[in-house]
Amino acid sequence: MLPELLLIATVGIYDPMDMSGHQMYPSGVKEADKYPRYAPSSTKMAQLTLPRNIIASDGRLISSGHYLVDFSISRQELLIFEGEKEIFTLKISQTEVLSKSLKIPTAKFFTYDNGESFVIFTKGKYRVKARVFLDYL
Repeated sequence: MLPELLLIATVGIYDPMDMSGHQMYPSGVKEADKYPRYAPSSTKMAQLTLPRNIIASDGRLISSGHYLVDFSISRQELLIFEGEKEIFTLKISQTEVLSKSLKIPTAKFFTYDNGESFVIFTKGKYRVKARVFLDYL
């Protein structure tokens, strides 16, 4: 009887169980550990932050904010979305084919010293540049 009690006590120290018989400190990968804390967004489109108001290709005023970006090579346009709805487009002024394909699309807003502004979008093997006109009002 004493050896069985010692065995139960020893196992209880190394692998304690709660009242239902489940291990209190299970080993291995837990369900919560399978997903990173800061997971990428569920969309496959790049996120673009516009720091200023701009004028779209059709002349409409677009307010600053966060948008999703994709592109159409056949139309030669950057497609800017808010959620799933296409808000406006920008004409592509330059297309470059990269030697190495990128897995995660990126979109960035740049303003050069001479005042010209561009959105540079990279997806797969393509890097496109679209000129942006700022709203100075």
